[in-house]
Amino acid sequence: PEFRADLAAESAVEIPVQINGKTKTVLSLPIDATKAQIESAARSDERVLAALAGKEPTKVIVVEKGATKLVSFVVK
Repeated sequence: PEFRADLAAESAVEIPVQINGKTKTVLSLPIDATKAQIESAARSDERVLAALAGKEPTKVIVVEKGATKLVSFVVK
């Protein structure tokens, strides 16, 4: 058998979503998702909406450095 890089490449990545430093959920999104797409998906997740309980985040941090991705909401 021959190695095929196209079959070994991942098409999705798991992105943890934190609220005040505590992980609330993990999203599975395409590996080429933009910061805006990642934030939008995080904001629309039902577990995130429940954790925010109608509060507006004071700060939203989207880390997208290589394969490392993370969304963090800061709420007061």
